[in-house]
Parts: sequence; structure tokens; C-alpha cells
Amino acid sequence: MKDRARYGVLAGFLVLAAGAGVAVYLLASPSRHPDAVTPEGTVTQTRLTSLAEVYALHGTLRKRPPASFEELRAFAAALSPQHGGPITLSEDRLTSLRDGQPLVVRYGLPLAEAAPGPVVAHEQDGAGGRRFVVFVGTRRVEEVDEARFRELVR
Repeated sequence: MKDRARYGVLAGFLVLAAGAGVAVYLLASPSRHPDAVTPEGTVTQTRLTSLAEVYALHGTLRKRPPASFEELRAFAAALSPQHGGPITLSEDRLTSLRDGQPLVVRYGLPLAEAAPGPVVAHEQDGAGGRRFVVFVGTRRVEEVDEARFRELVR
């Protein structure tokens, strides 16, 4: 019985030490993307992913990309429950919390034949000289510097 209690205390200590070690590493180690792991960064990434999902679904169901925000909003609001709808796209929900500006959507882009496809939406300014972009083919969000951003949206 004493051995079981001793192992339980030891296991608890190891879990606590491991958790503390991970926290110290995450807090103390320099990150290439410090803003990406903030609540604002996480929410902005989720918003971009959701936007790319609706954009891609529009292309799949309508056989063409949306031409405007109004068209995408009407499409999302009319979605059946079978396709996850209805979805309310409001301008305040399509704002980056990192720079406080509306996300830029590149309407009219054709859907990708191959992954990852073009950048369908991005932050206007981002944070710390970097901004989030989302690819339409994979719905993957990436944080890029200005040089990479220019390559992706030319």
C-alpha cells in the first residue's frame, strides 16, 4: 500500500514537473511566431479557416467562386443544415483581432485544382511584420512575412 501511494505521489510529481517544463519552454523560448499563439492570433486563424471553408463550399455547390461579400453572406445564410448552415457572416466576425481590421477576401479566385491553392483571404497588416493567410485548397492558415506574402498574392 505504501509503495502504491509512493508511486502515485511520484507519478503526480513527474506530471507536474513535465507540465511546468513545457510551460517554461513555451514562455521562455524565442518563437518565430509569437503572435500566433495568443488568443487574438488563435481567433483570427479560426476566422480565416471558417471563411475559407465557406468560400470553398460556395465554389463546390455553385461551381464558381463568390464574386463579393454580399454573395458569400447570402450563400452562407441559405445553407442547409446538411451543409452546416445556416451560417451568419457578419463583418465584425470577419475582423482580425491582431490588427483590428477587416480580413481581406480575394473574391473571384478559382478553386484550386491542386493543394494548397491560392491565398483566398489574409489579414491587412497582421502583427510584428507578419500576417496570417489562408489557402483555399487546404484551408491551412500560415503566418508569413512581407516577402512571402508578396509572392503568394501576386
